[in-house]
Amino acid sequence: MEYTLTIRREAEYDLKVAFDYYENIRDGLGHDFILCVEEAFSKISRNPSIYKKTYGVF
Repeated sequence: MEYTLTIRREAEYDLKVAFDYYENIRDGLGHDFILCVEEAFSKISRNPSIYKKTYGVF
């Protein structure tokens, strides 16, 4: 079964805020953060069934 990973606009905004925060701490740190996020997304896309399903607002 093939899955599509969808990132909501709110999450994209949160990632941008986090990127800017880390870049303000040290140049390049925001890019490192995004690389880690992309790796996590890649792992989820490759094998989503190993992660717990959650529902609702947190």
